[in-house]
Amino acid sequence: FKVNLNRADLRGARLVRANLFLADLSRADLRGAEIDGAEWNGANLTGTVWIDGRVCETGSRGMCR
Repeated sequence: FKVNLNRADLRGARLVRANLFLADLSRADLRGAEIDGAEWNGANLTGTVWIDGRVCETGSRGMCR
């Protein structure tokens, strides 16, 4: 992974146009974050709390499932 944000508290963070390509965001908390135009391609989102409060499924890559 390029960036390790595993378990990071990113609640309310401004991630507009952020390059999160191949980042490890597993178990991070993104509730209320601004993510317009962010690059998520290949990012590990396993267990991540998404901006709307739902938890991404195991194996989620590039998009929260």
